[in-house]
Amino acid sequence: MCRRNAPEPSPGEGTPLKYGWAILAFLLIGVSPPNQADGLRVTINLPAYSLRLFDGDELVMERPVTIGAPEHPTPVGRWRVERLIWQPNWMPPPSVSAGRAEPVPPGPDNPMGAVKLPLTGAIYLHGTERRGRLGQPASHGCIRLANEDARALAEHLQRRLLAQADRRRIQRRRQARPDQPVRVRLPEALPVRVRYQPLEMGQGRGVLHPDVYNRIADERSYLRRALARSLGIPAKQLSLTDGELLNRLNGDAEGPLRFDLEID
Repeated sequence: MCRRNAPEPSPGEGTPLKYGWAILAFLLIGVSPPNQADGLRVTINLPAYSLRLFDGDELVMERPVTIGAPEHPTPVGRWRVERLIWQPNWMPPPSVSAGRAEPVPPGPDNPMGAVKLPLTGAIYLHGTERRGRLGQPASHGCIRLANEDARALAEHLQRRLLAQADRRRIQRRRQARPDQPVRVRLPEALPVRVRYQPLEMGQGRGVLHPDVYNRIADERSYLRRALARSLGIPAKQLSLTDGELLNRLNGDAEGPLRFDLEID
């Protein structure tokens, strides 16, 4: 399974704080110090195979992902990213190695890709070279981004949360040790919410994604409740006729159905 092992220590922790007086001044006058994670968050919708990074109300990036296969479903929940690892090692899980695993070092043969971001208590969000699997349920439970997208996410977190001197030091270490992991502890945790939401609504338009894990037992009831919630009305006031919306929830359907919502 693509589940996390015990946390690895982060070299460089315990570095003396050089700006203690500045932080104290911020606290005294009631202003948050810089490089806080306030408003910074990631949402992942499994049926949509999508990751979105928000900074306040701004959508910073939206990228396709690979999610867990039906036999290894990606768990839903609220997690945090507290650290990231550039050029990570990979320990093959028992399902792949039959219990005789050797760590795979950083490089093109490493399925962890360019960078991995552990989600607390759960799984990894990591890069991949397998672009053809994006938008598919094909992992052992982890969430995969294309390597360039994983790099962009990690670099945005560093720009947002780390001082420039720290970012330069990390870059020097990555360049000096391209065959070894470089671990970065984030000063503020990044909230990550993983959802299972086949129906997405906004401004009178909707997208219905296939029920990839076959979790919707009553399609008509689910759609009625989800549509009513988006409209802000009681579900009993909404009726649905047979049609493509109901049929599209079938897990065998190909791709999402986009529609405009018209109310009679």
